[in-house]
Amino acid sequence: MAMSPTVRSRRLGAQLRDLRTNANIRGIELAKAAGVSQSHLSQCENGRAVLAAKQLDAALAHLGVADDQAEHMQELRRDAAKKGWWHDFVDVLPEQVEVLIGLETEASWLRTYEGGVIPGLLQTRDYAEAVISAATPYVRPEDIERRVDLRMRRQERLAEPDCQLTAVIGEEAIRYQVGGAAVLREQLYHLINVVARYNVTVQVVPFTAGAHPGRGENYMILSFPEPTDPEAVYLETLTSWAFREKPHEIRAYTYTFNAITALALSPKESMELINVAAEELTG
Repeated sequence: MAMSPTVRSRRLGAQLRDLRTNANIRGIELAKAAGVSQSHLSQCENGRAVLAAKQLDAALAHLGVADDQAEHMQELRRDAAKKGWWHDFVDVLPEQVEVLIGLETEASWLRTYEGGVIPGLLQTRDYAEAVISAATPYVRPEDIERRVDLRMRRQERLAEPDCQLTAVIGEEAIRYQVGGAAVLREQLYHLINVVARYNVTVQVVPFTAGAHPGRGENYMILSFPEPTDPEAVYLETLTSWAFREKPHEIRAYTYTFNAITALALSPKESMELINVAAEELTG
């Protein structure tokens, strides 16, 4: 597993926030001591930005942090300031997706629900190109190609033994002929192969399940090996991306994911249905 600057930034921010709240110091006071705006300090505490070395030194001195803990936090800061491999795609990478990839890189368990399409981490190149082209018709062809390259690169995480992916998809995802019959057929056989090769589970919610709590929203729950790294939920719509990280939000999405999973076919039954759907496209 590669070290993720995003996870380190999150970890550093959480530690800084805990130190500040335990010292009963307001954000505006610590921001002034560090020489930054209150909004920037808030971004740092939320793991979305990183203080410069001198700024962090000033903040920790104001908090009265011991030298050994201060050095540990400076080490986190140095790691958080590094660039991940995805920085090479910054020209086509929205900020929230950049955060997602940074979290994916170190997450040990990814749980994703997609109602109408195959999840990006499981898409073939042709299927991904069809999905991205349809979703972003205003994007230049060369940028679509770059986005597809990025999606393929993200999938390398699945080959690492410390990563587990559980994907629940609607039956419509294996029926809609995204890219045409041949592209979908290849995609479905790819799903079967990925499940056989990697630590991946795919379950299908059949049409007969009827209404369920997952209709209308696609999301991913990311869990981490370190208990001090809180879980996160990533949401994506046609025009926006967002994260949910508050404990009650995580509980709500986890409950919903479990409820949808309970309505889905078993992993074995799901593979059988996917195989049947692929065979129906042959000829």
